[in-house]
Amino acid sequence: MSIKEEVESRKTFAIISHPDAGKTTLTEKLLLFGGAIREAGTVKGKKSGKFATSDWDESRARTWNFGNKFSNAI
Repeated sequence: MSIKEEVESRKTFAIISHPDAGKTTLTEKLLLFGGAIREAGTVKGKKSGKFATSDWDESRARTWNFGNKFSNAI
């Protein structure tokens, strides 16, 4: 695969907004439907025992394939 083809096969994006805008919920749904995670947590549902990763937790990029493209969420 050439460099041009490699670059064209990757999509990287960041979700940035003010607090309480739904960034975590949106990101988890993208990861869930993209197949990068098996289950999405909730931001406020502490009784469920499934929590979303908070902004202060260690961040890392998530990568998943969609069709013939690699997607990265940072």
